[in-house]
Amino acid sequence: MKDLVSIIVPVYRVEEYLRKCLDSLISQTYENIEIILVDDGSPDNCPQICDEYAQTDSRIKVIHQTNQGISAARNTGIANISGEYVLFVDSDDWISQDTCERAVAAIKEHNVDMVFWSYAREFDDRTLNRYIYNKDMLFDESDFKALFLRLLGQTNTPETLDVLSPTWNKMYRAKHLSEKIQFVDINCIGSEDLFFNTQVFLLSKSAYYLNETFYHYRRDNQGSYTTNYKKDHLIKRKALFSALKNVLTEAHGQEYYDAIDRRIALDILSQSLNIVNSGRSLREKNQLMRNVLQDEVYKSALRRLSIKGLRVHWKVYYGTAKLGSPLFVNLLTEAINKLRRIR
Repeated sequence: MKDLVSIIVPVYRVEEYLRKCLDSLISQTYENIEIILVDDGSPDNCPQICDEYAQTDSRIKVIHQTNQGISAARNTGIANISGEYVLFVDSDDWISQDTCERAVAAIKEHNVDMVFWSYAREFDDRTLNRYIYNKDMLFDESDFKALFLRLLGQTNTPETLDVLSPTWNKMYRAKHLSEKIQFVDINCIGSEDLFFNTQVFLLSKSAYYLNETFYHYRRDNQGSYTTNYKKDHLIKRKALFSALKNVLTEAHGQEYYDAIDRRIALDILSQSLNIVNSGRSLREKNQLMRNVLQDEVYKSALRRLSIKGLRVHWKVYYGTAKLGSPLFVNLLTEAINKLRRIR
C-alpha cells in the first residue's frame, strides 16, 4: 500500500510500560500504518497484551517467537513489513502523536533516503531533551558524508557521541532494508543499532533532520539493557569497532577510519562509566580501567586522539586517559556520574 508506514516493536518483559507504547502508536495522526509486534518469548503478560491490542485494531500484527534477543526480534519484524517506510520503536518507550505524519511529509517533500529527529530522555521526575542539531537540516548528496562521519564518531562532544546511533529516532525507506541489511546479535557486536545504521548509511545518499523530540526514551526502567553493568563490555565494543571497519571498503577514504578511531578513544568514557557502576572495590575498578587503557586498540586510538576542539573539562578527562592513569580516570568519571544523576 502506497505510503504505508511499518512500525516494528520488539517486545520482551515490559508489561508495566507496553500499553503506553502501544497507545502512542495507535493514536498517530497519520493513520496509514501497520504495527508489527514481535513478542520475543516474553515470560510476563506482554504476549496477552499484544493479542488484546491486535483484537481491537486491525493495523496490529502480532508475531510470537521463542526468545532470541532484540536483534532477532527486529529482523523478524523486517521480514514481515509491507510498508514503504519503516520505523523502529522500543516497547518501553513511546513516540509523539504526530511522529509518522511529520516524518512522512519530510521524507516525501525533500525526497531523501531517511528522516531523523531528536529525543527526550524520560526519567521518573524529569524530562531532558537531547537535540542533535539546533534547526531543521537537509543533508543532500554533498552534505551526507559529514553526517556519516559523525555517525561513525567524528565529534567533539563525547556526551553526544551516540545521538545518531539509535534506530528508533529515524524513518527509513523500506527498499534499503533487506536480507543483507539486518541487525547483528548484541552478543557478537555490542551495539546493534550503530552497526545497522552504518550498513544503511552505506546505501544512502541523503537525509533530513527534524529538530523535534518525537521519541521518548524511558530511563527509569531498571530492567533495561542500557542500565545494567556489562561484564563483557570491552570485548563487545572491540568487536563492534572491528566490524565497523570491516564494512567499509577501499572506496571510503582514511577519514572514515579516522572517525572510527576517534569513536574508540572517546569510548573511554563509556568503558569507565560501566566500570564505576560495577559495584566492585576501588582496587578492582582501577584494575579493570587499567585493562582498558593498556588494551592496544584503545591505547593506539588514544595516542592519535587530538583533544583540540574539546571543551576544557573533556581536555582534562581525555588528557588524563592519554597519560594512562586508571585511578584518576575513574575518579573523574565518578564526578561525571554524580553530575549526570542530579542534572
